[in-house]
Amino acid sequence: MPYVLNECIAGVALFKVKLENKKCKEIAKFEYKDAETTAENVKLLKEHKYSKEVLNFLKTHLKEQTDDENDLLHTNDKELLPFLKENGIKAITVPETFFQFKEIIDEMTKFSISPSEVLNRTKYIANVLSSDIIQSNKDVLIIQNVKLFDYLEKEINMHCMRIKEFYGMHFPELADLINDNEKYLRLVVLIGDKDTLTTKYNTSGDNSKNKSKGATGSEDNTENKSKGPKTTGPEDNTENKSKGPKTIGPEDNTENNPVKNPESEDSTENNSKRVKNSTDPQLISEDQFTLNRSKIEPYFNKLYTEIQKLASTSVGSPLSPLDMAEIHSDALMILREMEHRAELNDYIRRILKDLLPNALDLIGQNTLCKLLIKAGSLKDLAKKPASTLQILGAEKALFSSLRSKSSEIKTPKYGILFHTPLVSNTITTHRGKMARMVAAKLAICLRIDYFSSSHQSTDEKS
Repeated sequence: MPYVLNECIAGVALFKVKLENKKCKEIAKFEYKDAETTAENVKLLKEHKYSKEVLNFLKTHLKEQTDDENDLLHTNDKELLPFLKENGIKAITVPETFFQFKEIIDEMTKFSISPSEVLNRTKYIANVLSSDIIQSNKDVLIIQNVKLFDYLEKEINMHCMRIKEFYGMHFPELADLINDNEKYLRLVVLIGDKDTLTTKYNTSGDNSKNKSKGATGSEDNTENKSKGPKTTGPEDNTENKSKGPKTIGPEDNTENNPVKNPESEDSTENNSKRVKNSTDPQLISEDQFTLNRSKIEPYFNKLYTEIQKLASTSVGSPLSPLDMAEIHSDALMILREMEHRAELNDYIRRILKDLLPNALDLIGQNTLCKLLIKAGSLKDLAKKPASTLQILGAEKALFSSLRSKSSEIKTPKYGILFHTPLVSNTITTHRGKMARMVAAKLAICLRIDYFSSSHQSTDEKS
């Protein structure tokens, strides 16, 4: 008479069955103490193992086992046999026996716990197992964050294009001068209305003319430049000139910070007052965002003269304070999204550095993320051979070449791996060989990262 072990939420029960007349007899049963013990045993069953308590229970009641087939423990889990054999329990896989007596055994298995306790244990086990699954599937977090990163990239590019079209109605020449989107947005926030820059440029030009006239040394020009009393002598003229208002020329504008130009403070304050008095309900202040002015002011100072000249000859039309406030608000919002994109990129890199350090060092972050999304999971990616990794992403070209009977259409030599610098920077005639070498090393790196417990980077350079 073979033995059958019935596992349930309350505990385990050992039965002895007769195959001829489908009769069974309960030998003994072991009841779990609480929900935590039940959850631990369920986790071990998923790993094809038994806990020490259940193992001791089986050893106690299977002492008189023989090698006869009718005296073995029948189980339906083939992967459980090595564990039972290591612990001295003789077992065999016979799924038919288990399913044949399952209904009868379930009816005969009775424990002292109440139905409400069974329900509570079931909920607890479900929560524990779900938590373990979520914690173990970090590749799902990577895939979702990479998709979010791609969405932010498209969203930012679309908003930058709209801002350039909107602000281009007012200052179209700035887009030709600045190609970087982030610098362009920061300059839009910093410049605002271009008419203020035009005023600065014209004022500096008039002052430079006055300065050139004063260079002749005439007393009348010296009197016009100085606000002090009229004096004679070159020494007095020098003193009065130093006490008078400082004239600002093009050279002085490049040396001093144009943002803090004292002559433009009035116009800037008036412009800000007009914006603040606007009835736009969505006006957003710079203080609400992390707009670091130190990132753009040195760059702005270098191009100040050129931007000023472009503003003076600009063909753009003036905008109302309401429109300028909306542009200012949208630019700040996009800059905030850019900062969030950078933080998300760092987060993805930290996760990849922890899970796949060798593969990350070999092919880079962007290519590795694309391969992971294409494979669907980290486990599937690690199990793929090098030949599949080489053409992953070029399936359409591969199948079209296989269906075609023409010898002119060749099979693709690489797919997503083309974005790796090792492949893309190689000359065209050797890209196929380089892609094959990179795919072979990548397969090794992925298996080392996934199947090893330690995540120490190894040198995989060929």
